Amino acid sequence: LPKSKRGNVKVPMDNYRIEVGKKHHVTPGDIVGAIANEADVEPRHIGHIELNDEHSYVELPIGMPKIVFQSLKKVRVRNHPLNIEISDHVAKQSATSAKPVKGKKKTYTKKPKKKKNNKPLK
Repeated sequence: LPKSKRGNVKVPMDNYRIEVGKKHHVTPGDIVGAIANEADVEPRHIGHIELNDEHSYVELPIGMPKIVFQSLKKVRVRNHPLNIEISDHVAKQSATSAKPVKGKKKTYTKKPKKKKNNKPLK
């Protein structure tokens, strides 16, 4: 499914910490693929992914069956184990409010008005 269709599913999410990150050359797509393929979780049920250097956070539906959680513990991404654990981390940006972050907004300062010269033209 395209990303726009995935983000429309509104289900309560739990946040999980996984022990792979930027240092392991992992992308959000790698994480989604591993979870979807190895644990049979539909990509549309995978929420926001926050990549950090050494670890990452991923939102998954609340009430994940224990057997699915156990299978996720064994999943590897780019040959690194996920070692998934439930987390109380608050995502920087939730899946429901995810908007692309662009560069810093340019700030404009108002130029002072030039004083008009009231002298008549010759």
